[in-house]
Amino acid sequence: VGLQVRCSRHCFARVAMMLCNGPVPRWPCLLTLAATWWQCACAVAFAERPTVQVVGRQLLVDGRPFHMKGVNWNPVRRGGRHPEDVDFRGFVETDAEIMALAGINVVRTYEAITDLVVLDALWSRNIFVLNSVYMNAEQPVDTIAAKVRAVMWHPAILMWVVGNEWNYNGFYMHLNLDAATSLLKDAAREVRSVDSTRPIATVFGSLPEGKMVELLDDDIDIWGINQYEKLSFGPLFDNWAKLPTSKPMFLSEYGADAFNSLKGKPDELAQAVATKSLTKEIIDATSQRPDGVCVGGLIFEFADEWWKSGQLDVHDAVGNRDNAFGNVYPDRTFNEEWFGLVHSDGTQRPAFRAYAEISAPGCAAGSLLPGCGRVPSRASSGERLRACGAFKACAGHLGYCSVDTQGICMPLAKVTTAMTTTTMVSSGWAAMEKNHGSLGVSYPHSEASAAEWHGLLFFFRKFETNKLKHWIPQLRGRLQAGSAVNLLIGLTLSVIACAIAAWRLTPRFYVAALDWPRDDYLVTERQVHVAAGCHDSFQGLLGQWGQEP
Repeated sequence: VGLQVRCSRHCFARVAMMLCNGPVPRWPCLLTLAATWWQCACAVAFAERPTVQVVGRQLLVDGRPFHMKGVNWNPVRRGGRHPEDVDFRGFVETDAEIMALAGINVVRTYEAITDLVVLDALWSRNIFVLNSVYMNAEQPVDTIAAKVRAVMWHPAILMWVVGNEWNYNGFYMHLNLDAATSLLKDAAREVRSVDSTRPIATVFGSLPEGKMVELLDDDIDIWGINQYEKLSFGPLFDNWAKLPTSKPMFLSEYGADAFNSLKGKPDELAQAVATKSLTKEIIDATSQRPDGVCVGGLIFEFADEWWKSGQLDVHDAVGNRDNAFGNVYPDRTFNEEWFGLVHSDGTQRPAFRAYAEISAPGCAAGSLLPGCGRVPSRASSGERLRACGAFKACAGHLGYCSVDTQGICMPLAKVTTAMTTTTMVSSGWAAMEKNHGSLGVSYPHSEASAAEWHGLLFFFRKFETNKLKHWIPQLRGRLQAGSAVNLLIGLTLSVIACAIAAWRLTPRFYVAALDWPRDDYLVTERQVHVAAGCHDSFQGLLGQWGQEP
């Protein structure tokens, strides 16, 4: 991602300084700069950001209707509290892996993700992000721009979110409704001034009034509704259709907790019943149907949070029966520390499996694409207790960790048995199969650790040519058919670009699947990415003249 985003700014300057600031003939310098441009063009075209638009009642990703099968994600370790102990990087590897088992395709956060490493981990499992960049009026509006700029070019960003139930909490500073509305407009306009390529959403507590929708029509592209209503949303979708707006909505929070206050004990089956019933209503209201208004839902929430009631390191059963927020099935009580689809240690509840089996609209039978229903391929008991984020001493570390007897953090290799694997065939440029958002490889070297290969999984999961299918025709249009000179120039620059890629290799990953001349060749994800893009551009160029690559 760093190469794709920054190459236009930096790589030309770097190569120019390296080759052009000395007694070097001008033509090699210019040729190398041209080759570097080609390398960058391959990388950008190969993994450019998808387009995201709100058109009528639909959310379109690359021009196709997109339905959110999502989850709210706020990773805080046992004994920690929000917001100071939110640790996206510490939990992302374990949590994203578990989410992929359920076909989850979107997460919403309650703090801004500004870490590209976190977004890479989510995107490697086909998970988009609704990034909340402004939640609390204690922060100045002018802090928004830096959060947006930090990650705005990452393909995982689906939309920006401003506010959470701000009509109830006054942006957590008890502002009155007029002041909160004015602040929301300022925040949305600040986001738009930095990035106009992504929709802006706001999250409202319950259904807004028509006057509110009209007032914010120029600033908000899509509305999120937090609503908890036992086993049915009732007339929610019909009432939205009656509001003076043609824009879509989604359920930004819904669901049920796993503790039954009437029985005084956990009731995980009741949570699963509510999950299935409510999610199916969201599917039935999809805007992919003629009269639909909804583009999906994000269930609350991924994992239990122990900080919300009572002691920070105790799983408290302290409920809230404030009906202003709705009625939770079956006891009409919000047991705030029990809403997770998984326990705080990552153990799947029946609600997780119920959610996993539900398919978003448009999924073919048996499809394992994100958003489509499936039976989780494995359990995930205890995995979050091995996440780096589970340990205070390891906060901010990526992956799996432990602590020694002195409390010092010890990073661990990923447990290979926890990975969902398929076979990668080594033939030419590799035939690859996808399964549940991750891909296993046959290790050519016994000493290749799981940690080394795990970094490679992100790259191979992104091995797609559909972006180049759009880009290559534009290239062909510039190369006049039948022009041997232009063909030769294009192929020469491609070869040079791939040579530069090989020349700049750094020792991180063993790759045998690419059939390099030596099976112990060392390459980075970035260079495999670039080389694969250049190879596919060869196919497109030579195909113009009916030649086999």
